[in-house]
Amino acid sequence: MFPTEIVDIIVGHLHDDRQSLLSCAAVSPTWSVSSRYHLFHAITIWVPVDINAREEAGLNGAVRTFESPLGSQCRSFVRKCYLASDSGSHYGATECAIELPTLGRLLKMLFRLETLCTMGISWPAPSLDCTAIPTSASVTTLLVCRTEPPLSYDPEPLFRDIKDGLEVLRLLPALKTLGTVRSHWVVGPTPGPGGPTVEPPPFPSELKLENLDLRTTGPARILIDYAINKLDFSSLTSLSIWSFYTEDMPSIGRLLCAAANSLKYLQLRLTNVVFYDFDDEPEPGEICQELCISGCSKLETLQLYVPTDQTISPAIDYVPYLDIASAILATLPLSVRNITLALDTNVQEDDLLDAFDQTAWEDQIRVYQRLPDLKSVAFLSGESTTSQLYKMPSEAMEYVATTLSVLQPQVTLRFDVL
Repeated sequence: MFPTEIVDIIVGHLHDDRQSLLSCAAVSPTWSVSSRYHLFHAITIWVPVDINAREEAGLNGAVRTFESPLGSQCRSFVRKCYLASDSGSHYGATECAIELPTLGRLLKMLFRLETLCTMGISWPAPSLDCTAIPTSASVTTLLVCRTEPPLSYDPEPLFRDIKDGLEVLRLLPALKTLGTVRSHWVVGPTPGPGGPTVEPPPFPSELKLENLDLRTTGPARILIDYAINKLDFSSLTSLSIWSFYTEDMPSIGRLLCAAANSLKYLQLRLTNVVFYDFDDEPEPGEICQELCISGCSKLETLQLYVPTDQTISPAIDYVPYLDIASAILATLPLSVRNITLALDTNVQEDDLLDAFDQTAWEDQIRVYQRLPDLKSVAFLSGESTTSQLYKMPSEAMEYVATTLSVLQPQVTLRFDVL
C-alpha cells in the first residue's frame, strides 16, 4: 500500500473527476478518506420551488442525509455549501423561502463548513426564540445571490424586509465576510407603522465583519442605516459599495465612521451619483464631505468606478463624473497609498477623450500631491456590473500620462492590470 501522503497526492490530481474519485473511494479505507475530501469539499443543495416537495428534498432532505450513518461519515469533509433554487425561471421573495431553524441544524452538523453561498434563496425571520436556533462556529464567508432575471423584468425584492435579510447572521457568529456574487442583492424596506413592533434581540457580540461587499439595487441607505444600528463594524477592513445614489452618501458616511479605525480598502461605484450644474444645487465637494472618508485613518487603497457615458438629456447640465471623482479624492486621508480610477468601458475612445477634455485635472493633481505616502495612481477601464478591469485605449493612456507627468517619479502612473 502507498503511504497516506502519496495517496493524497494521487487522488488530488483527480479533484474535478467525480467518477474517478468514486472509484478511488472503493479501493481501501485510506483511499476512501482521501476521495471523500474532494467528493464532499463543495456540495450543492437544491431547494424545490414546489413547497410540497420540500419535506423530502432541499434542506430537510440534506439534514436527514447527514444524520444517517453514512452521511455522518462525510460531514467533516464539507468546506463549501451552495444552497440554490431548483428553478432559474422563478424570481421574487417567496418562491424559495427556507426556514432558518432548519438551516441552523444543517450548519451545526457541517462543523468544518467555511463558506455558505445562497442563490435565489430567501428566508423570513423565525417566529420562535432566536436563541434556540443552532449556530455555526466555522462559517466565515456568506455570499448572498439572486438568480438573474431577464433585463426587462422588474425584480421583486429577494427579501421583503431588510430585517429578514440580515437574520441569517444570527446563525453565523464567526462570520468575517459578507458579499454577493454575479448579481445584485435586492432588499425591501423596513416595516412602516403598521408593521411588526417587536424589537428582535441583539446580534451575537462576537459577530464582527471584516469584509463587506454590498451590491444592493434601490436606496442603499435603508440597508446601511439598519446594519449600522445592529452590527459591529469596528473590525471592517474592506468595503465595496456597488450601487448608491447621491442621497445615500450620509448613510455611507456613518458606515465609514463606524469603521474609521480599521478600514484599509474602499471601492465605490459612482454609477447613480448625479450632480446637476444648477445655481441652487449643492456642489459635489459639499456632499462628498458627508462620506467622511477623511476620518478613515488606516485607509490605504481606494478604487473608484467612474462612468463617462451620462444618460441624462444633453439639454441638462450636469457635473462631469471625473470632477465628482476629484471631489471625493479631495477628502482622502493622508494614509492613502494606492488609487485606482476605473473608467467606463462602454464608450468610444473619442468620447473618453472628450470626457478628459472636460476634466479639471489641476484639482486632481493637487489631490495627489497632498498625499505624502501615495505610491501609485492607476487609470484603467472597468465594467459597471463586474469587477473586471482592462487597459484603456492607447491614446487615452497617452493623454493621462502626459497630463499627470508632473507627478513622476514620486508617484507611479499605472495603466496595466495587476
